[in-house]
Amino acid sequence: MLDVQKLKGKIVEKGKSVETVSADLGINPATFYRKLKNNSFEIREADKLIEILALTGEEASAIFLKVLTFLPEYDARRHTPSMIYSTRR
Repeated sequence: MLDVQKLKGKIVEKGKSVETVSADLGINPATFYRKLKNNSFEIREADKLIEILALTGEEASAIFLKVLTFLPEYDARRHTPSMIYSTRR
């Protein structure tokens, strides 16, 4: 999963805009926003974003490898995964 807020924050922190970043990627800004919304960047686009924004490995991992974690109160004997995910929405 993509951490959209962290990516947007890095764009601003690096003094860039969505328009300049999308141009560097070779896509329309509307397409960039759609990819943000749908978490649909291709691997090559993520690699290019890492290059454009000069992200460290740690920064890139925090943005592009956001991992879902279980709630601390999760008890597999009492809950199904769908019950846990529904509480996170």
